[in-house]
Amino acid sequence: MTRPMPRRRFLAWCALLPGAAAVAASPSDSDVQKLRERAALLTGFDAAALDAGFAAALWAAFASRGRLAELRAWLGSAPARAGAPDSSPLAVEVAAAWYGGMIPAAEGERVGDFYGALAWQAADFAQPRGRCGVPGRWAQPPGSR
Repeated sequence: MTRPMPRRRFLAWCALLPGAAAVAASPSDSDVQKLRERAALLTGFDAAALDAGFAAALWAAFASRGRLAELRAWLGSAPARAGAPDSSPLAVEVAAAWYGGMIPAAEGERVGDFYGALAWQAADFAQPRGRCGVPGRWAQPPGSR
């Protein structure tokens, strides 16, 4: 005959579950570096310019959605040959996250890095709302900004 678990012990176990999931979802430094290198191929930006914190948050978001195995398989596969774009759904999702600065988490999209989104660097004539720029910057030629 099994005894039921006391309520306090059950609540203690329940409190540990989110922490256990976070530990399981946290990537190693090499995982973050692989994701940054693969994202560099997708976005055209240097891997060193891609934020490691954003890569770790993106990794955790894929883990929260149960897509960690798919992400690992994609990172382990050979990238597309030079000049051939990677148009797999996962590649499109990763590139969109880096350019938009949005993390596709299980509970819905959330802001990962608004000011550091690659869209602002790709379109150097634009700047994020809420960030003051230099007066008259919009009137300067693109190369002189």
